[in-house]
Amino acid sequence: MQRLLLLSHWRYLWQHPIQTILAVIGITLGVTVVVAIDLTITSADNSFKLSYQQVTGSTTHQILGGSRGVSEGFYRRLRRTLLSDFHSAQAAPVIERYVNLQGQPNHTLQVLAVDPVAEMAFERFSDSSTLLSDSLNSRFMLASDTALISRYSARQLGVKVGEHLTIESNGKAITLEIIGLFGDADEREYSNLVIMDVGNAQMHMAEAGFFDRIDFRVDSAERERFVHRLSALLSPELRLETTGQGLQKRLSLTNAFAMNLRALGLLALLVGVFLIYNTMNGFVVQRGVMFGRMRALGVDQSQVYGAVLTEALILGVAGLLLGIPFAIYLAKLLLTMATQTINDLYYVTRVTQLHITPLVVFKGILVGVGGTLIAGWAPAYRAANTSPGQQLQRISQEQSLYRMKKGYALFALLLLMIGGVTALIKESGVIGGFVTIVSLLLSAALFTPALISLLTNSLAKARLKLPVSMALRATGRNLSRTSVAAMALLIAVASTNGIGTMVESFRLTVIQWMQERVNADIYVRPVKLSGIHQGQFVPPSVIEQLKAREDLQGISLFLDFTLWHGEQKIEFSAVELPPSAQQGYRFLPQWPPRSDESIWRAFDQGEILITEPLANKLNVSVGDLLNLPTDRGEQAFPIAGVYYDYGSEHGRLLLHRRYHLNYFDRPGVEAVGLYLNPSLVQEEGELITELQQGLQSPVPLQIGTNKRFLQIGLEMFDRTFAITDVLRWLALLVAMIGLFGALIVLQLEQARELAVLRSIGFSRAQIFNQQILQAVLLGLFVGLVAIPLGFALGWVLINVINLRAFGWSMVLEPLWSLSFQNLGLAILVAVIASLYPTWRLTRQANVNALRPE
Repeated sequence: MQRLLLLSHWRYLWQHPIQTILAVIGITLGVTVVVAIDLTITSADNSFKLSYQQVTGSTTHQILGGSRGVSEGFYRRLRRTLLSDFHSAQAAPVIERYVNLQGQPNHTLQVLAVDPVAEMAFERFSDSSTLLSDSLNSRFMLASDTALISRYSARQLGVKVGEHLTIESNGKAITLEIIGLFGDADEREYSNLVIMDVGNAQMHMAEAGFFDRIDFRVDSAERERFVHRLSALLSPELRLETTGQGLQKRLSLTNAFAMNLRALGLLALLVGVFLIYNTMNGFVVQRGVMFGRMRALGVDQSQVYGAVLTEALILGVAGLLLGIPFAIYLAKLLLTMATQTINDLYYVTRVTQLHITPLVVFKGILVGVGGTLIAGWAPAYRAANTSPGQQLQRISQEQSLYRMKKGYALFALLLLMIGGVTALIKESGVIGGFVTIVSLLLSAALFTPALISLLTNSLAKARLKLPVSMALRATGRNLSRTSVAAMALLIAVASTNGIGTMVESFRLTVIQWMQERVNADIYVRPVKLSGIHQGQFVPPSVIEQLKAREDLQGISLFLDFTLWHGEQKIEFSAVELPPSAQQGYRFLPQWPPRSDESIWRAFDQGEILITEPLANKLNVSVGDLLNLPTDRGEQAFPIAGVYYDYGSEHGRLLLHRRYHLNYFDRPGVEAVGLYLNPSLVQEEGELITELQQGLQSPVPLQIGTNKRFLQIGLEMFDRTFAITDVLRWLALLVAMIGLFGALIVLQLEQARELAVLRSIGFSRAQIFNQQILQAVLLGLFVGLVAIPLGFALGWVLINVINLRAFGWSMVLEPLWSLSFQNLGLAILVAVIASLYPTWRLTRQANVNALRPE
């Protein structure tokens, strides 16, 4: 009996190819999006891990320097006083920089500068025993223009031993002779890696007498005692961390970015689950009479239950098998976008291949098969537990839905309460924000049947034309078929509206912020790589020439470097801001109220200003003391004000340049803002030309108007959210497929009803128009409800998710154009979904539709 039952279900899927194909497509898209995002994030992280591990080798600990690095004197003292007491301890100085190929600003190379004498113990490279042999050592150390490159990179760049490679660092070109290769030609983890002597790197691209870090290797037996001794020798500006801590600290920078991507993938999956549920529910409802007859003939509940779940399993496996290849293709597209965003905002990495792990495959199986079985459970339970008498009556299916409305409403209210609690409790974090979003969407979806019923019943009471009245009543009467499709479409359209509202609000906020902040007429800085901070300075002689000009009203000076407050990264800015520049900073409200003038007076006296993200992450406010590591030890800085900033999610603080040299051994200016004197009118273009020709500078300078830097910032913003656009449109596509399938199920089931209408005198055209109108009304109702729901979702994304993930507060800007565009799109999709089944039904002979089964 069970075999025959399963065979009948298999034949049913085979005999309804359109519905089956739509279900498989929905599952495929859900698997594709979730797995592709996981592949993207995993590949980016694994590529960075591989490159990090390769350049650290067997390193167990690292000493990281202050604002200037680790001095050579401290390194020599360690070798004399510490290493000799430990048998297994080894130390090596390292300088690490990112440069670009000359004439190719988008091709980044990683330069690792090492001491070949101390390097051999660290096994950073697969052929380290022969890498720096005696025959290479002398040239590598003594010649200032030599380097080694990986075989993989040499093949990619077309460079051979004995040839030259020209790189650009700190605005100057450096021509290096390639004297050796390392690694295998297929070792991608060495991609774009160049090795130099540490002394030569100091000459070309670093400060003489300082290293970026010191690497240590010590066996586990001596490790605890070594760390204790070493920690006692560290000055306040130096910090010791394990290589594992360093890796996790860098990877943690992208946690919020990765979490948002995964949330978008889960949103598409949520819509896909509704689609699968809608398909399985349609299969069950269509065969309600057949299930009733089977139950009457002796088929028990467990057999029906198992057969329906087997259908779901078949669909899930088919969707999984198709989804994995599509996920790989989509991941390659997303990987390019994600890598650019990571390079723009976090750290430099060049991901060249996908990393497909067993865990990613398992997640795909869990999404495709597990999600399908979960979505198919409720229809299977309903098919197995509805009595044969109820199964044989069409009206009982609608009555059961009406009886469940109260339960739906109570469950929806419970979800809203849960979402409200997680939105109010800040300690719930970003996860709590996503719980709020899911609760909001699911509760709105559960209210959809009751809302559609209310709308259709209210409008049907009005004196409308017969086709309109019939369409309204049919929409409300067939909720058992249409409600789930409406839920799926509502979630997708509302999500698209909400995400679009968030992105547009963020974009408008960033534009306003950049226009206020980037308010100098002209900016001068050394030529450097976009997105790579290299500590390139404007020569003091150039600054003196600019200050001597009479056509300038003011000059702003900037110096940026990075500090770590525990595990929190902080962008530190030493600045000198004229009154014109100060107008670009907006402060958060504070209590007791304090004027901008008093805040700036406190800043001029040595207090600091911090950004909103930093205040949120460290839970500090105006008047608090912020303890920071400096080159003079830990110092407490009073906070004068908290200002809005969207340039760094990690946080930034400002200290007047007059005071920063009291705490940090890092002189220099990285950028200069010029404010023109209004009384001395001169065209910006003419002034730029004059500066380019007249300034005497030992390094190349980049001189441009604020409009150019605004354009660069907006291009970076658009690159960041390009991946978001792709994912939200995929979620909408999944919902459209669900609606298409639901309308096909509904209209095929109405064959008998439409045949009766034809028999009493309705023409084919009237029936066609009535069916199209019914689809229009369904799309219209869903699209209208999705507009306020989208705004509510946008509010949660802005005031809960982004505030907790990135620390940014923004003003909600309703995106009416997108909302009405999606409203029209929902209607259009509903109409398109109706065309084929309606055309088919109007061409079907009445006698076939009226013939009993």
